Amino acid sequence: MRSGAQPAIARLARLAGIGTGSAWVLIRELFGWRHFHNRREVAGCLGLAPTFYTSGTSEVEQGISKIGNKRARWLMVELVQHPSNSFSNYRVASKAAGA
Repeated sequence: MRSGAQPAIARLARLAGIGTGSAWVLIRELFGWRHFHNRREVAGCLGLAPTFYTSGTSEVEQGISKIGNKRARWLMVELVQHPSNSFSNYRVASKAAGA
């Protein structure tokens, strides 16, 4: 990629675990023409927002909605799960650990 051709792609590609191909997909599919104000808008656009079933006094969370950009959602899941990323140094907080 030429230097200065796509500054947003170059900025994303500098992050750990994201290459130029992944950065290109994220910019074109997600950040290239949308402006998000908070993380809930990003999650809703990707289809990663929770869905609820409500009936009377019962409310059950059914998982993620999967309504949104399929390619960007797949890429975000792959980036998190890929073993070559450098997130292994971070401690995962869990309810069982009291965090």
